[in-house]
Amino acid sequence: MLFARASAVMYRGWRVSAMRGLKSNTGIVGLEVEPNAKEILTSLYTKTLQELNKIPPTAEYRKSVEQMTKERLDIVKGTDDLASIEAAIAGGQVEQLIQQAKDELGLIPTLLSARVFDPYDGSPVEDILTDLKRRVNPHTPHCPNTPSQIAADALASNACAPACCCAKAWMAHSSTVSVRRGVALQRDDVPMRQSKSFPTERFVELELPAIEDNAK
Repeated sequence: MLFARASAVMYRGWRVSAMRGLKSNTGIVGLEVEPNAKEILTSLYTKTLQELNKIPPTAEYRKSVEQMTKERLDIVKGTDDLASIEAAIAGGQVEQLIQQAKDELGLIPTLLSARVFDPYDGSPVEDILTDLKRRVNPHTPHCPNTPSQIAADALASNACAPACCCAKAWMAHSSTVSVRRGVALQRDDVPMRQSKSFPTERFVELELPAIEDNAK
């Protein structure tokens, strides 16, 4: 009860201060009131537009962020009333807008250093789609063994293929996994490290979606 009364008093105090144009707090823990929000936002938005010039003009990220930043900068420059800025942008309080602008400005160098806007010279999208749609589960419905059991038996006996009714399909499966599947997505410039949580095995079990299984 005491907490509810204290919260009500704080809320009324915040409303009165806001009506007078003097915000005493943001109502958000850890987020202090910024009386110079207009100047800070103007500076952040201007720097963001400058940094965006380093990104290719055809990049969708640049188009989207540039349009939004220009719109917000025009709003900030158009009035000195912080409440009007908040209402026009509709992105939270000016203190929150400052945080958003700082985050966006800090993201641009990260994207540039990661070279995410470099031209793509990999496989055509059609090849990638075909590659991902390959059927890689050779296990037939009538076989009593599961794919994992087949793989375990093959590894234990050092056999080239498991001795069961799926032997021929398993050879096709092994060839597909090791040679064909994933070729279109292969990246020679990305270093690959073995996962500590999921050690690499000779045979990888890949299951088809249940919908496809039921359609048989």
